[in-house]
Amino acid sequence: MDPREAEKRAAAEAVATEVEDGMTVGLGTGTTVALFLPALARRGLDVTCVSTSPETERAALALGMRVVAFDSLDRLDVAVDGADQIGPDRWVRASSARPALPRTGT
Repeated sequence: MDPREAEKRAAAEAVATEVEDGMTVGLGTGTTVALFLPALARRGLDVTCVSTSPETERAALALGMRVVAFDSLDRLDVAVDGADQIGPDRWVRASSARPALPRTGT
């Protein structure tokens, strides 16, 4: 296994443990989110998701997760996406179909 794959899997599993019942979860697109979805689904929580792509939406629905329209939510508790690029200033650069939303939960 590629060492980066193992790191992504570990990150996905760790993030899934941070999601709590009743949260609204933003789902990004890519390999890290693809690993996160089954980890979250295994927890059997009652969460509401919104997705940045049709592919992620289909994968979440196939795992029995509830996915709603992006504009039907007024806030997200957490958004999960991988980093497309880390800049020299150590800021994450992401490219996605929709703007990233910051964590708004308490």
